[in-house]
Amino acid sequence: MKVKFIAIIILTCSLTSFIWGTFSPAQVAAQVLSVAPIGPDNSVINPITNSHTVALTSSVSISYNQALKPSSVTYRTFAIQAKQSGGLLGNLTVQDTQMTLSPSRPFKAGELVQASATTATVNLADIEPTKATVWQFRTITKKSSGLLADTGQRFNSLTNNQLVNVGDFNQDGLVDMLIGDVIWLNNGAAKFSDKGYRLGYGGATAIDFGDVDGDGDLDALVAMPSAAASATILGSQIWLNDGSGQFSQSSQILSFSNDGVLADMDGDGDMDALLGQSLWLNNGAGVFTASSQIFGSANGAVAAGDLDNDGDLDAVIGYPSNQNNQIWLNNGYGVFTRSGVVGQVTSSKILLDDLNNDHFLDVFLIEPPLQQDTAWLNNGQANFYIMAEQIRDSVPDTLALGDLEGDGDLDFFLARSANQIDQTWFNEGNGNFIGGPQMLGNSDSRAVALADLDGDGDLDAVVGNLYQPSQIWLNGALPDITLEQRATVNDNLINYTITISNIGSAVANGAIFVDQLPANSEFVSLNVPNNYDSVNHTVSVTLADMNPQTQLQFNLTVRLAALPAETTQLTNTITINLANDGEMSNN
Repeated sequence: MKVKFIAIIILTCSLTSFIWGTFSPAQVAAQVLSVAPIGPDNSVINPITNSHTVALTSSVSISYNQALKPSSVTYRTFAIQAKQSGGLLGNLTVQDTQMTLSPSRPFKAGELVQASATTATVNLADIEPTKATVWQFRTITKKSSGLLADTGQRFNSLTNNQLVNVGDFNQDGLVDMLIGDVIWLNNGAAKFSDKGYRLGYGGATAIDFGDVDGDGDLDALVAMPSAAASATILGSQIWLNDGSGQFSQSSQILSFSNDGVLADMDGDGDMDALLGQSLWLNNGAGVFTASSQIFGSANGAVAAGDLDNDGDLDAVIGYPSNQNNQIWLNNGYGVFTRSGVVGQVTSSKILLDDLNNDHFLDVFLIEPPLQQDTAWLNNGQANFYIMAEQIRDSVPDTLALGDLEGDGDLDFFLARSANQIDQTWFNEGNGNFIGGPQMLGNSDSRAVALADLDGDGDLDAVVGNLYQPSQIWLNGALPDITLEQRATVNDNLINYTITISNIGSAVANGAIFVDQLPANSEFVSLNVPNNYDSVNHTVSVTLADMNPQTQLQFNLTVRLAALPAETTQLTNTITINLANDGEMSNN
């Protein structure tokens, strides 16, 4: 039995009477109606909240000032949820005042992890902590250049390429992708296949993943806007995973919303659903009930995180009609009080993370076109001040945060619509961002997610494009151009067959083929458009983009001034100029 005591002390001074008797005026008495021991408190957590460099094999622990009852510590009362992996199991131990979970499988690189130590973990006298402790952290990514390369793969969803997310949906240790309503399973080395698995409907505006029913795999919250209402769409939905990456819609109907997140909002160890105006609480088995909490007329972007560092998850909520985004602070039990505002207009997306490495959650707001996307830094008490540097865009954009360089701070990938250039921005460590050197395509990009798609420890990107196939960009991936030539002689004509191959893992963009023709020869023909320089006796070709594991073949003919002798040695020198070639020696 769990017991919670409240100590009440009544001091009586110079009273002539009291309910239990009569006291002389000179008496000073302290009547203690109930004095009870306090439950576990003064918690110390590991990893530290909002860390970005937690090892992939790290344990998660919390220590109190009192010994814990081992039988009260379970995967439900001390719950670890990884946003790309689901609910984690492993070696769960209790040593005096500390409980520790050592996960049975490693975290994914750069993933967000949530830990919940609930009030059901009691001391040896069955007394529970005053409140639960919920915190979040990110795992480490490998050192990398942060330079991304197009793999040449393209992915299409007929319903909604504006929606992308990532996670290990079939629990094979590889990060899969959701694009629109299509589940793309990772076969290894960032090669994906469509097995026919579908999730949600074309009108969905957000999908977030988490283990809602306690079986360890990733389930989904599908946020549906009121504009999508129909005879078959009655609200937002919960889709349950069978563990193989196949999702099925549950019978539950939640409120309509333009955005939604799964997080433990009441500190009981399971994933609740924060949906615009309302909060839906999970009973641990994936059954949701609307709480009495109402966030007013909210119907914009939402985000959850511990803004005031008190061990529970708060909320930032977007509102319509150019109202400010509002901050709602949690009392630890899923009851929220509005405490202030952040931003100046209604944001299209709200991101919470530590941008300047002080372990306080900051706010990154994605604003409508012609407005500035802004970063707001937290003083640790949910009071925010705007950074001097902002991004102004004339077209709708969105971004995803992650440590692209593996240097311990969060960078971002900016995805831009209207066929504008996508770009990476790198953090200087203090929340100031500098635009990276790469121009990453010019599709009509509407969504982006970051994850380690190829299993090499750094963060890659999947970008959702409107009316165009989506694509992935691998971090640190490079093309590798090789070539070979064969020659045949027919009288004074030499015919060269030249084969150019890209054996690398990324698209070769802008490669230039240059052929220094043999001495005492003249150029006759090349079967592709080319530039012949008669002065330097070279012929050059700007090659079309070459996908990985593809080839180009040229036929070059030159004429010798005279018939060669049998022992004549002729030299035809070919070079391939490619700025980011992974191996120059084989050119």
